[in-house]
Amino acid sequence: MTWPTKTDFVDGDVLTATQVNNIGTNLNAFDPTSATLGQVPVADGAGDVAWGAVSAFTQVASGNLTGGTTTTISAIPGTYVDLVLLIRDLYGTSLNTCSLQFNGETGTQYTYANFGINNTSVRALIGTNYTEIPMFPTTIGTISNTRAFIQVRIHDYASAARQGVFAQTAGRDGSGFAQTLEVHGHFNTNNNSPAAITSITIKHNTTPTNGTYVLYGVK
Repeated sequence: MTWPTKTDFVDGDVLTATQVNNIGTNLNAFDPTSATLGQVPVADGAGDVAWGAVSAFTQVASGNLTGGTTTTISAIPGTYVDLVLLIRDLYGTSLNTCSLQFNGETGTQYTYANFGINNTSVRALIGTNYTEIPMFPTTIGTISNTRAFIQVRIHDYASAARQGVFAQTAGRDGSGFAQTLEVHGHFNTNNNSPAAITSITIKHNTTPTNGTYVLYGVK
């Protein structure tokens, strides 16, 4: 498809058939009668457009967390800007921890600060040269029997730089106490050769009774 280039028409000009066909071809590419509700023109990278849906979030992986104490999401493509990880309805009668590691790194490459609240108290905790980033409010009371929802956003994950990790946890424990936690963390803090994040490991102290995860790439 060739886009019309003439921009100096004046009164009295007569368009040739080629010019009219050119304009008609380009207008037809944007014909809304072929689109469905919510679709927009999307460039195809080859000089044309088609109607399609705009999706900022693309599902990369999903699964259950009930297969063991660790779940690894591997081979994460580097074609997005950010990653969003959702952990849903996480539960276990003896479940006291949930943490994240990246790229199989188990050394002291992590730093975090978390701020938590339950029905009766507010607490804060920091960790430097740590081996993981905790997602559960372990400092604000009993979390066993807590059904939790966790959302994590990892900015600029595909760059060879120190990545920031931001997370929020919300849940209610077996005593009916509501608990929330906000986490700010960094990966590759002490690494002299930072790398893109290509895998995420979700860790627990015991195998969860329930829980699923979904990982999205964000553009």
